[in-house]
Amino acid sequence: MFKYIPFLFIFSLLFINPGASFGAEIISSENINLNSDSKISNENYYLAGTDILIEEEILNDLSAAGGSIIISENINGDVNIIAKDVVIKGNVSEDIIIIAGNVEISGDVKGDVFIFGGKVLIQESSSIKGDIIVLGGELDYMGSLIGDISAITGKVFLNGYIGGDSTITTQNLSIGDFFGLSKDSSFSYFSPEKVEEPEEFKDQFMYNRTKKWSDNGIVESSLTTFFGFLSLFRFVTTILLMYLLIYLFKSFSENTVKYGTKKWIQAFLIGVITTIAIPAISIILMVSLIGFPLGIILLTIFSIIVIIRIAVASMIIGGWIRKINNRLDNNRHATFLYSVIGLGVLSIIKYIPYIGESVFVFVYIIAIGSIVKYLYNSIFKRLSK
Repeated sequence: MFKYIPFLFIFSLLFINPGASFGAEIISSENINLNSDSKISNENYYLAGTDILIEEEILNDLSAAGGSIIISENINGDVNIIAKDVVIKGNVSEDIIIIAGNVEISGDVKGDVFIFGGKVLIQESSSIKGDIIVLGGELDYMGSLIGDISAITGKVFLNGYIGGDSTITTQNLSIGDFFGLSKDSSFSYFSPEKVEEPEEFKDQFMYNRTKKWSDNGIVESSLTTFFGFLSLFRFVTTILLMYLLIYLFKSFSENTVKYGTKKWIQAFLIGVITTIAIPAISIILMVSLIGFPLGIILLTIFSIIVIIRIAVASMIIGGWIRKINNRLDNNRHATFLYSVIGLGVLSIIKYIPYIGESVFVFVYIIAIGSIVKYLYNSIFKRLSK
């Protein structure tokens, strides 16, 4: 499943950081288990797999991408992860950066923690010396923090100690019985409703009232912007492009949607690497006279991918919606209809405050990865035979 991942990792490392590929352990497999039987080297680790389990101490940095990642032992460097579910039980000596659906941290962290995720849980056993930045749907914080905490989420529950300043933007904030602040800390929060502030910390709280997303004209504003001339023109042309892709390039549309909906984590990873690597490689090739034509070809291919990415992203969202509600399956134009619905959802999501633009970018990077995977399977594999 992940046969192409090591090559993409090496490829991106060579152009992003030429020295990184030297002195690094790169492992790609369906299931990865680093335990006492593994020969752990004093190098940076780059892992890609559906399920990753780390039961042995990593002596340097860890970068991983997968479906489920569980870290039970200590990491003596930075941790960088893209995954569906992440559990960190061991201690981390440096910073943590995570993009994931669900994140749980119960170990100690000496550096900063940045998380972009759906649900973030920081257990009471966790002690963090740096700052915490969380962008996601929900945050449950019960740990001990020396630094500052900044969060933009739909729901926040705070039931731990915060040593630094706090800036919380949420639709739903609640404070637990074990919540604590240092004497010099300030707590600033933006929310539709004022929370019941603990009596001993009332002087440190600063409340900023905001409207609920359902009451502040988001939908009306989105529709107004959406039905502007240029937006409407893009919407119509994207529908036409989807129609061509679905009915004239059936194999392409079916395979990209299938890969994007079922293996979106891998698609996202490929999309990120592609977005960084292809322009860099093209520029390097165009410097020389011999490589100039190849550089132009790569840029042309990348430009085409960028042009159709919104159409493919809409088709992928349509595929996700189809799994949830398949009422239109009996219609012979079901794929096209779901894709149009996906385009409408994607167009509105873009205008949701705080997280809309990030979700929009996330989905179209998945689309880029799905397109590149199809090109790899249909063109490069055949040429290599």
